[in-house]
Amino acid sequence: MQMSWRRGLVASGLVAIGLLTVSGSAARAQPSDAQIIRDLKSPGVISVKLLGRGSRVWSTGYSQYTWDRTAIVVRKAGLREFPNARVEIGGIATYSIVGGRFPFKKFYVGYNSYIGIPAPSAKTIVALLKTDMSIFLGNDALFIVGPVQPIALASNPKWNWHTPNSVSLRVTTGYKKKVSYTELEQQKVVKEVRLYRNAIKSPWNRFASSLESSTPSGRTTHDADALRVMKTFSTVEAERGAARRLASLPQVSVPAFKTDLQMFAFLHNTLREGNAAKTEAVLRRALAPAFFVEGSEVLLNGDGDLLLNRVIDQAHKGKMTYAEQFAPDLNVDHYKANELSFWNADGVHRSSIELEMTGGSWQNGAKVGQVFKLKQLDVYGVTGADEAARLRSMSPASRFAPPPRSQRFSTLGGQVAAQQNAQNAAADVRAIKWTPFISNNARLKMSFPAKPTETQSQMNGQYPMWTVEASNDLVLCRAVAVIYPKFLNRMQSQTLVNSAMQELVSSNGMSIKISSDLTGGTVGKIATLQKDGTVMKVRVYALGNVLYQLVLSGSPATMNVVKDNEFFNSFEALR
Repeated sequence: MQMSWRRGLVASGLVAIGLLTVSGSAARAQPSDAQIIRDLKSPGVISVKLLGRGSRVWSTGYSQYTWDRTAIVVRKAGLREFPNARVEIGGIATYSIVGGRFPFKKFYVGYNSYIGIPAPSAKTIVALLKTDMSIFLGNDALFIVGPVQPIALASNPKWNWHTPNSVSLRVTTGYKKKVSYTELEQQKVVKEVRLYRNAIKSPWNRFASSLESSTPSGRTTHDADALRVMKTFSTVEAERGAARRLASLPQVSVPAFKTDLQMFAFLHNTLREGNAAKTEAVLRRALAPAFFVEGSEVLLNGDGDLLLNRVIDQAHKGKMTYAEQFAPDLNVDHYKANELSFWNADGVHRSSIELEMTGGSWQNGAKVGQVFKLKQLDVYGVTGADEAARLRSMSPASRFAPPPRSQRFSTLGGQVAAQQNAQNAAADVRAIKWTPFISNNARLKMSFPAKPTETQSQMNGQYPMWTVEASNDLVLCRAVAVIYPKFLNRMQSQTLVNSAMQELVSSNGMSIKISSDLTGGTVGKIATLQKDGTVMKVRVYALGNVLYQLVLSGSPATMNVVKDNEFFNSFEALR
């Protein structure tokens, strides 16, 4: 065993088999070899080997000069299980210098090394090291990519028994390691490992590992982005741990919801009806990709761990549970697409959920197949015991009463549906192609959303009446012309216009929402009629000897966005 200790070590700070002290030495220029060997011999000592010639050294501990001589003492180990075992003790024999005398002071132990204890087998050693490869690989685990080569004992293991229950040795392995942003290096590695067991007859159950040397044997160059996403050994091991954690939690699924409101309701019900384990299971499946280590679907990064623990603490481990603090039908403070904030039972603090659409693929220039994921979740939990007691003292109806200017979550569906219908209608309306059409029979020219049809009938069995009509999935457009035999004076025109408007109202079972007379000399009326699910815009004119009725109708959502001027303003009477 090669000794490596420093002068000045104190015996109490070193592991030693025993303190070898023998008194006395005769006055001489320096202690003789025989005297030193005699001083170091004690019961059980087999041999003493002196190294070097010794030297006069100033001792700061004793504030005097001493004479030091390096020595190796071999003695019986005294192990019942291994009666032939020995222990090698390396140290320094120290003598005081008093005049011409050299009294023996102490033997300072530098190391102990046992000899004659059977070594564990290579199979036992490798099996132990594989129980925790992260410890075995140390910091290199953060940079290793790909498989680790088999572990083997070094050609010279350099066994060193520190105690009967602790031994060090050298092993070899190899791996590829990230050494720059673009390079991998193949390395052959020598590790020093130290094994431990609880007792001589016990199995080896733990170890420590340190890098002794690494020898490169070649490098490969890669694209920086490609190398960045190559998973390291530590990432792969952490992913396995995360997968085991997920498997140990309640087995739940997060559906591919069609609307953000469905996702909001799912998360709210999970927090309200579940426990910490179920909440964790849902969040691990619902969190957005930004909360995971790049390239992993199971391993949370620091932000993911922080959000997960914060939500679980607030929802299930605080002064009050989520169910005690939030109404079954949430009291909503604010809502817009993918964002929801809602009131705590104290009516002062708010919590919030934010979603985002992720995943999917591009098809014909459009992203399809995306799903809702949780972008942020902040839950405010009551922190004071007195506030918790106050809220618990209230009936559920009082505790969860809506604060001013809030609305119940259940009402958002209708609001969102109306908004969506309006958006859809606006998109559809923009797609309408208005095409001019001339009807000589009806004596008019105007634009319709589709190719119109012409039908002839009679008004009151006397006067020719032509109807021009076209429709699509959104609107119905109709123009009716009643042709009288002679020019209509103003009184006749007013009577006919009022009568026609009233007939439109009664025959369609509608009520008048808005009505006004035309100005500018033409006798006519403009009106908006309505009944459940239908809005009808009407214009009635008397021009010359013709009474015109123009009708545009559709759903309320459509009629809110349709450009009615495309129909009405295109009207032109023909002579």
